Amino acid sequence: MLNKLTVLTGIIGLVGIAWFQYSLYNNAYNAGYEACRASYQEKVLEQQLMQQKKERAFNERIEALSIELTETRLTYENTVTKLKSDYANELLNSEKRAELYLSYAKSDRAKQRDLAIHTAKLDRSLTEGRELVKQLTETIRTRDAQLRALGVYIQESTNLYEREVNRLEE
Repeated sequence: MLNKLTVLTGIIGLVGIAWFQYSLYNNAYNAGYEACRASYQEKVLEQQLMQQKKERAFNERIEALSIELTETRLTYENTVTKLKSDYANELLNSEKRAELYLSYAKSDRAKQRDLAIHTAKLDRSLTEGRELVKQLTETIRTRDAQLRALGVYIQESTNLYEREVNRLEE
């Protein structure tokens, strides 16, 4: 019986030692796992904070652009309104000048000569105006091309930003 008791005590001792070692191993494993998980969570939080900071900066830039575009549109509308008003005034003045020119045409030779000189000046001014319109048209075409290129650049930047965000989220 002593022999059985010794064996039983030995088995219980071995089971106790095995349980103790398992407990130590399990605690070490859990501690390592928790440390790893905490480190991972810290890095995830860090990435989220960085992402939020980038998104805030991006949104601020977009808001600033939106404000600038609104101001530009309002400036344009005000300018066009003023140009239309000026144009209406110039048309009235033009009608008055036409009446004056008609009276000159019916007058003596000196007034007819003055009218011819004035007509030549108007013709030159008209030619200069047409040239200016051509230059402005080309300027607008160039600006349109630049805006299209800028739009493509912004779209590509946005795509790159989104790809970077998606990469970081993975």
